[in-house]
Amino acid sequence: MTKKQTDNQEPTTLPAELPAEREPTPMALLQSAINQGMDVEKMSRLMDLQDRWMASRSLEAFTVALNACQRDLPVVVKDAQNTHTRTRYARLENVVHTIKPTYTKHGFSLSFAEGDSPRPEHSMRIIADLHHVGGHSRQYHLDVPLDGMGAKGNSNMTATQGKGSTFAYGKRYLTCSIFNVVVADEDLDGNNGNTPISDEQEVKLSELLDYCEELGVKAIRAKFFAWLKVETVAQIPASRFDEAVKSLNTTIAQRKAKNEEAA
Repeated sequence: MTKKQTDNQEPTTLPAELPAEREPTPMALLQSAINQGMDVEKMSRLMDLQDRWMASRSLEAFTVALNACQRDLPVVVKDAQNTHTRTRYARLENVVHTIKPTYTKHGFSLSFAEGDSPRPEHSMRIIADLHHVGGHSRQYHLDVPLDGMGAKGNSNMTATQGKGSTFAYGKRYLTCSIFNVVVADEDLDGNNGNTPISDEQEVKLSELLDYCEELGVKAIRAKFFAWLKVETVAQIPASRFDEAVKSLNTTIAQRKAKNEEAA
């Protein structure tokens, strides 16, 4: 080896068939084993190692993508009225229309099927499979009481209608549960909450809240979050950032004036 090669290249201790990587993948090791004529038992162990390695990488990609997806999901607005309970809810069509562009952007897809219910005469088992483009998938299920009974116990649907209604309810419930969807009575920011504040804006608001607390403003965070209908600073919609800053600056000015009068 020449001096130039010594200065610019690292000697490799890997087999000649492998690329000179610091951390060879199981597939690379398997290919090397094939080239070297390794026995079947050792080959089988390497194949098992390859499968576990790929499963681990797929799970890691799935977890990272799900975290990012939940961070970007818009708020779903309740758009229908339950005439029996007199409560509002979000229809399945509305849930899917609102969140599907986000979860597909992050590489997810959903599929649903009917499973074997432990009490088929009383309930339907809805199965949901969440797939990720990285290869990992996760299955969820929900046992839903069969729909079709009126308030007095009388049937108000045909069997087919009741089954369809039950399946739709299960799909809606599972979809919201899988992605931890926020369902609100009203649009939080005029755009389904789809534009959260930036990291810089989050820092600024956090600093203003800290300063309020230093000045002695009691329960400022609880009051601030209740006013904006959020639970954390990160959930504040970007459209209300300027309003939030103005409110905190006003609170700071009033507290400073009060502290000076008391001094």
